[in-house]
Amino acid sequence: MLPHCPPLGKDLYDELRQSFPETWGNFPPELASRFKRDFETGMDALWRRDSQEQSQPLAEIGRYFARFRPDPSEPSCYMRLIRLLASFNLIDACGFATLNYDCLLDLDLHSANIGYHDGARRGPFKHTRSVPLWKLHGASNALPGIGTNTFTGTRFHGISGEIFSGPVRYVTPGEAIANYDNDGLPPMLSLYAPWKANLCCKGGHRNNSS
Repeated sequence: MLPHCPPLGKDLYDELRQSFPETWGNFPPELASRFKRDFETGMDALWRRDSQEQSQPLAEIGRYFARFRPDPSEPSCYMRLIRLLASFNLIDACGFATLNYDCLLDLDLHSANIGYHDGARRGPFKHTRSVPLWKLHGASNALPGIGTNTFTGTRFHGISGEIFSGPVRYVTPGEAIANYDNDGLPPMLSLYAPWKANLCCKGGHRNNSS
């Protein structure tokens, strides 16, 4: 994986602090200590702070995970599975599901000339073959389906409920990063908190894990 394997939850806060020092690296000491002890309880505390800007940290989680990509010189477990299923002519009868925010499975399918869909929306890569792929906790490349620049430069403060309720579309990781660079709406991601709520694109995705 490039630039390295995506971190587990116990290492995620340190990674985000290093990547986004002005936000994740600048939380008040009490909030920072919560994240250090347990990321999920830290995220829960962050989302309950009425004075804390909340859309930017969520968008930055999306930006962080959108940058991961397969290493073409070293096939991943995903790719080895895809190739195995294809070699037995089973790939067209398979569906995939992931809880991860990254796009590694998407990109490995794309490298194998296979597209994906979730039953309602197609992925950004156009291929003759397409398999179901359900991103049960959302994904860094699942953006509001209302145009990338609709809310450019907009920030949301003191959110206690949802940010945006409406359709969702899958874009390439590069397009997702461009959306975050333009301060667009956050992606459809379940909060990495005990309640796993989706606060963006809520109307476009149902999460039954909470």
